[in-house]
Amino acid sequence: MEMVETPKIVATPRIETNPNSIKRVLIFISILLLLIIASLMVSVITINIHKLNLELRLMLQINVTFTLHLYFSVHVPNLYKVYL
Repeated sequence: MEMVETPKIVATPRIETNPNSIKRVLIFISILLLLIIASLMVSVITINIHKLNLELRLMLQINVTFTLHLYFSVHVPNLYKVYL
């Protein structure tokens, strides 16, 4: 009686990349970079603000926070709409 060799099935791990996950990672990295840049801008502006008087200081801080709020409430959701 002859033994017939059965072919061995070797499972090779396959890495499948989902393009949506790559886009999400890129968006997450871009948002983190935007937050870092915004915090650096605010810190530089607040360092320079200390030289000014109180009224100009308050106006500049309100203006910067309002601009950043508009940027992150309008531009970041548009990023998600465009890339996802």
